[in-house]
Amino acid sequence: MTTLTTTAPHGVGRRGVVLVLVPLVAVLVLAPLLLALQVARVGTEPRDLEVGVIGPVVVSQAVVERGGGLPGDPFHAVVLAEDADPAAPVRAGLLAATVAVDFREDHNTLLVSSTLSPALVAEVRVRVEAISSSYGRSLVVGSVAPARSPDAWRGTPYAMVLAWVVAGVALAVGLSWWRGPLSATWRGAFRRTAALAASSVVVGLLVSLAVGALSSADVDVLRTGAVGAVTVAATAWLVLGSEALFGLWGLAAAVSLALCGAAPLLLATDAGTLPAPWSALFPWTVGGSALSLVRQDVFFGGGAGLRPVAVLVSWALLALLTLTAARRERLALVREASLRPGSRSAGPT
Repeated sequence: MTTLTTTAPHGVGRRGVVLVLVPLVAVLVLAPLLLALQVARVGTEPRDLEVGVIGPVVVSQAVVERGGGLPGDPFHAVVLAEDADPAAPVRAGLLAATVAVDFREDHNTLLVSSTLSPALVAEVRVRVEAISSSYGRSLVVGSVAPARSPDAWRGTPYAMVLAWVVAGVALAVGLSWWRGPLSATWRGAFRRTAALAASSVVVGLLVSLAVGALSSADVDVLRTGAVGAVTVAATAWLVLGSEALFGLWGLAAAVSLALCGAAPLLLATDAGTLPAPWSALFPWTVGGSALSLVRQDVFFGGGAGLRPVAVLVSWALLALLTLTAARRERLALVREASLRPGSRSAGPT
């Protein structure tokens, strides 16, 4: 009876470890450094930041139009009710900032979320101050803590997602080193996939529990842990799928891309302020979509919308499809080789 096996039954070996570690170290050092240099050179610029304007309707509308005409489209401004509480939508995470125009005072008031980076707050202040001065009014800036985890470090969600991405890479490389990129049987493939899924759930929950216990962040362990589990699993499956399709170079490339895509997490920089092409690409990555969900959950109790959920789940499904397609292709090649005259069948490992 002929038994089929993969072409790499004994894992990636020493050569594979070196091949993976070299780009891994290079990316860990170079990607954040290059991004930091790019941010320093280009500067931090808000893009489509959700801002509300409160005041007399005519004045509020004029301020919104003035903000919408600024170069680079820094604001997506909306008019709020004149008697609205300017801090409420910021505290709830519905808006990043509000501008209150009250003619009983000689200044306008800008309230920004404390979850924004200081560099972004500074840039927002410069632009709103320019608009206020054009009306002959000064600007007073205040900070609003989020409704949830008001005392938590603003970089907490970034650290959690980074830990999950790195864990996903580590699980994939470790499994590949131990057992190879593909199993010899479909049953074995299912067991490997299930084992990675179970490990991802454990890692997602452990990180959520650790952050909730060791910091002032109010973490919903189940909801945030679920995001972590999908993030770890999607990352691990993508790395293994790339190796299954392209061999050791695919493994090295996938590890490099996973860590390079996570570079903004190391800087704890708001995604909308990143220079091109990071600002456009990062929200569509595994790390970027997970960050949107975790940030909203930690600071505002959820409400990130369907897009980041769809992006994250789509990456996980794409990774599973890649693994399935790679296995079919690999087994077809092995089966073809086993039918050639003089070929020997190989047993599973």
